[in-house]
Amino acid sequence: MLFSLKPATERRGAIQTSQMASKVRAGARARNSVLEIRRGGGRGASKGEAIACGSAGASFSATRICVPIVVSPADTCLTGAVIEAAREAGIRVVGHVDLRVGLRRALETSQHIEHLVKDEAPMKVSVSDVGVWRKANWESLDYVDERKVAEVSLATAKAGVYTCPTLTFFKLSFAVEQSDEEIRARPDYRFFPPELRTSRHAARQRFWASPPTLERREKYIRIRNQMVKGIHDAGGKIMAGSDTPELFLLYGFTLHRELKNLVEAGLTPYAALEAATRVPAEFLNALGEVGVIGRGKRADLVLLEANPLEDISNTEKRAGVMARGRWMPESELKKTLDEIAPRFQAVSGAEK
Repeated sequence: MLFSLKPATERRGAIQTSQMASKVRAGARARNSVLEIRRGGGRGASKGEAIACGSAGASFSATRICVPIVVSPADTCLTGAVIEAAREAGIRVVGHVDLRVGLRRALETSQHIEHLVKDEAPMKVSVSDVGVWRKANWESLDYVDERKVAEVSLATAKAGVYTCPTLTFFKLSFAVEQSDEEIRARPDYRFFPPELRTSRHAARQRFWASPPTLERREKYIRIRNQMVKGIHDAGGKIMAGSDTPELFLLYGFTLHRELKNLVEAGLTPYAALEAATRVPAEFLNALGEVGVIGRGKRADLVLLEANPLEDISNTEKRAGVMARGRWMPESELKKTLDEIAPRFQAVSGAEK
């Protein structure tokens, strides 16, 4: 369940703090509220514009109310006021760490970190955000001191924030080059409408026509993996997320990919499974209903043919799924996917 709050007053794209705080407090009346702060001027959003929020990677279907707010990266006072109001109202806060806000400020406010927190670099744009598209921004990796990864990881864990690194999206989209044939061979490719395929292929071609050096891309993967393992080892909370449907990585399918990447980063299969179940439920204050198997919990279960603790890829060997107490065998799930795939191909640009 999602909703968007439009600010009552906008002055040159800035939202008055008192009015914004009132809207944040109003959101506290919603169950499982989450405040998402997005920076103004990014894709699909202008300064001062509230936008609808999507799922942040929870693998269960707990009700999630989002109070999405867009602010300018320079409005650090406004950001702080909104976060403080959210804290008083008991609303979780999620968002990216803009370099102009800084990691330290985000950790001080206990803001949940989407994508991967990183040490500050001289570049003004992070390559763990939309800045990843610009080749020049990858030079920031040359300034990252890998000796500080443990320090930043520990600070993140101590701050009590939840980190959703979306390793798969950044790795397969920007660090590991894949051919168009490999993309088309993905099982989720058939669900992308033709117009979306055209735009996404064009975006890929623009990036990979002159990509960052292999050395930087390998360092990119290594540092992100080190950060994830460091945060987890320090007692921090890691959540599995997909950031889909960007660049042919669809919901559900990509969650399985993310579990594999979390294990590749150094988490145990058990910890990776927790990142997709227990930890997101805990983040949403919904652990009393979902996230673990127990008496009185919601009957949302996945039955597997093989043990994922032995090989995390076994999460894809389903015998079936139980959703809210209704059992659906794997044969029924496959039939449903086969039936809906053609409908995705009929979606026009106006309907997306």
